[in-house]
Amino acid sequence: MKKIISIALCAVLATGSAICVGAAEPKPHEGVKILSQTLITRDNAVNVFAYNISPDSKSGIIFRGVDTGRKYEINFADCIGMGRFVNISTDDNYTRSIKTTYTESGNLYSAYSFANNGGEYVKVKIKLSAVAPSYFNSDGSYTIRNHDYNFKYEKVSDGYYDSALCFYSGGVFTGATPDNDGCVEFYMSTKIRERVDFCIALDSNTSVGGGTNSGMLPCIIFGDINLDNGVNINDATALQRYFSGDNTDFDTLQYFYADINRDGKRDICDVTALQNGIAE
Repeated sequence: MKKIISIALCAVLATGSAICVGAAEPKPHEGVKILSQTLITRDNAVNVFAYNISPDSKSGIIFRGVDTGRKYEINFADCIGMGRFVNISTDDNYTRSIKTTYTESGNLYSAYSFANNGGEYVKVKIKLSAVAPSYFNSDGSYTIRNHDYNFKYEKVSDGYYDSALCFYSGGVFTGATPDNDGCVEFYMSTKIRERVDFCIALDSNTSVGGGTNSGMLPCIIFGDINLDNGVNINDATALQRYFSGDNTDFDTLQYFYADINRDGKRDICDVTALQNGIAE
């Protein structure tokens, strides 16, 4: 019955999309660009990619089964160009760790199941300092204890500095080194509420030492229409107002999120899809 009601609402209110035809071109969202590449994945699988990673990099990601102890280890350098696809056993949950040349970060995350991570992912390019300025410098580096880590191996006179950076959304992971503009690219899920997190792993044999840090990328969460780092009924209200003409000042990130049902159109059916997704 719920599906029938949704279809009926779309049929009755589809003319609401016509209101947006004459709306102004969405303004750019600072630091975020939605790219044209898409990826369709299966459940019980991980996909690992690399962005601007050096071919001689030893950094990577490790998945370990909590009960079975089964280990999957993937170096980011092996993902340059094509990426890597790995089927994950369905009989366990997995912790995820980031490794640098000589060390592994340990269990940074709670156990995670990949049973329902399949679906569509869209590639996004961000300038790190614009999206997460509390973590990243303008060149994309990360500063701690007076040293700028650049997410690569650095040999110095008294030892070395090493660091790794990984972004993940659902079952897709991207090891990245910021480019000359301080930007990175990665895939984000188009499932409602699926956020993008990042992890930083640091290593050094100098007095600076190492460590880890992690966090959520602000606003990079599908369905976050009002860009408040969450998805709830307020986002459905904001989307409804957009189609009614009360609020046509969407930027390109909000405009991307507005196609909730991913049919290439933005109309009142997307409001229904968002409401249904929030209710689940």
